[in-house]
Formats: sequence, structure tokens, C-alpha cells
Amino acid sequence: MVKNIFVLGLDSLNKEALERLPGAKKYKFHQLLTREELVADPISIPRLIAKADLVLQAFKGKIDAIVGYWDFPGSMLVPLLCERYGLRSTSLRSVVVCEHKYWSRLKQSTHIEEVPQFGLLDLDSPVAQLPDGVDFPVWIKPVKSSSSQGAYYVPDAEALTRAR
Repeated sequence: MVKNIFVLGLDSLNKEALERLPGAKKYKFHQLLTREELVADPISIPRLIAKADLVLQAFKGKIDAIVGYWDFPGSMLVPLLCERYGLRSTSLRSVVVCEHKYWSRLKQSTHIEEVPQFGLLDLDSPVAQLPDGVDFPVWIKPVKSSSSQGAYYVPDAEALTRAR
């Protein structure tokens, strides 16, 4: 029996790629929201859930999975929609922890020693300086962003002052 998989933001190029995967004949891939809907500004999670609900509730077959390949907000919508439709998924909390750069590093550092040095920049400080234990060169990033927006390579103190 063919399994119905709903993919957030699925487009024709990625649908073709999915259909070429080994064993893909066992699956039927359905678009759940367009990529444009997922990146519309401003992003409204309640609006996106309502649109997804309309698609899923109108579907006459069995919904076997909801997945996504696009980052926020798709990564947040997958666990929310899976919970709503009784499908297996990771928790929303685990997604938030993984996507929040600082929180993720804190969690990683409790389990392995190989985590690079990291810390929070004090943006209110009159002098731009790296957190204790962090040396140049560095990458500075917002704790939450998508598609690496707001990330800067900072080779020295002068560049840190400009980037901050």
C-alpha cells in the first residue's frame, strides 16, 4: 500500500528528487503549503497551521507522514501538525533547542567536549568585546535566525565593532 507523505513547501524540483529516492514507489508525496507561503513576511504560525489544516482535512486518504525540508517556520510546523494529526515526530521543544544557536551549544557542551568555544555578546556594552574564552577569528550570529541571516565572519576587534 502506498504511503501518503505531506511535504511542507514541496515544489516540483524537490518532488522529482524525492521520487528518485530508492523505494520511492511506496510513497506519494503531496505539497503542504507552498514555499512562498512559508517565507511570506510576516510569518504567522496560526495562519500557516490554518492553511495546512484546510489541505489535510480535505484529503480523502490516510495521512501517513508530515515532513519538511525548509527551515523555520517549516521546522516548527512539522511537530505541531504531527501532534495534531497523531503522527510520529520529534517534539517542538527539541526543534527549538536545536535551532536556538546558544541553547543548542549549551546542550551540546553537556554531552561532548568537542564543542567550539561560544558565548553571548553583550550588545549593550559600550565596548565591543568577545565573551571570556572566545578568541578571534569568530562567527557571530543571532541566537535565532533562518538561512544564516545576520551571521558575520569577524577576524578581529575592529570588525567586531563594525558587525555589532
